[in-house]
Amino acid sequence: MKFVKKAVKYCLIRKKIQKNNRFSVSNFNAPTIYLFFVSCGTNMGDHAIVKAETNLIKQCLGQDVPLVEVKVSETEDAIEKLKNRINSEDIIVFSGGGYLGDEYIEVYLPMMRILKIFKNNKILVLPQTIYFKDKKRENKFTKLCKQCKELVIFVREQESKKIFNENGLDAFLVPDIVLSEKTLTQEVGQHILLCMRNDVERSLTSYIVSEITQIINERNKKVVVRDTVYDSIFEMKDRFEKLEQIQMEFSKASLVVTDRIHGMIFSYLSQTPCIAFSNYNHKVRSEYEWFTECNYIKYMDEYDEKTFRKMIDELDELKEYKTINFEEHFNILKGKLKEYYAKGL
Repeated sequence: MKFVKKAVKYCLIRKKIQKNNRFSVSNFNAPTIYLFFVSCGTNMGDHAIVKAETNLIKQCLGQDVPLVEVKVSETEDAIEKLKNRINSEDIIVFSGGGYLGDEYIEVYLPMMRILKIFKNNKILVLPQTIYFKDKKRENKFTKLCKQCKELVIFVREQESKKIFNENGLDAFLVPDIVLSEKTLTQEVGQHILLCMRNDVERSLTSYIVSEITQIINERNKKVVVRDTVYDSIFEMKDRFEKLEQIQMEFSKASLVVTDRIHGMIFSYLSQTPCIAFSNYNHKVRSEYEWFTECNYIKYMDEYDEKTFRKMIDELDELKEYKTINFEEHFNILKGKLKEYYAKGL
């Protein structure tokens, strides 16, 4: 019922959303990449994804490739302006992340429209997590996907691949696209960073978070409480500068405790010891499977004080950090991107 109410409300204000969030488009001669569902919010994990996607696309197709970002808020207007403009040479790309599902109505409904309107066009879904609370909506979504003639789906963990496969769809398994980025600047650990969710995807109770905070306070180090989401909005032109600032905080930490997938990924890239907890779905748990050979990233599905203390001690004693070569895992994504782009030349 909650979903239905949100859906009805969204449909009632759709025209207002479109009117207040105009999408502007220029003329391009070459095949154009339209990157949909670009975050315009304050979650730096989302902005890290867009930065990594932009870098990978330009690395594959050239620095001058026509690339048009369509922000989430602009999607409704963009659909109307592009439905008679996007041609067979162009590529529609869904930005990666964890929004495939029925949690975020402002993405779910426009995405369903895109799959219907552009079902004959080339569509690439960059590394995603899929999660539906309602099986009927999952079936409806995957049925639309099957009707798309040139849809290629990339997922960032096995659980999402399994969901697509069970619904009769192929999906390529690659890591979160932020892991295609270079290692972050490493600093001498100065503080312990507590980076916990405070939204609908949170699973740890306030009591457990308080207990975790008390335990890390015992380490006689400064504790910095910092989400990967900024409290206040900022201009889009400043997003990557803001991203760099928050990544620097991870680089300067001696330990990170987080329940955010990009809290774990930022820790990995900066070679900062990290203990990651699960959130309300399989996002973090499933993504951690990429890090099992990395000795400075640890995972807890459920909080246990004794285990948590033991993990901190083990990370304190580490002398050498084992990293993973993720570059080869993105070859299939790069290959498909080049293949689709070449078709339009």
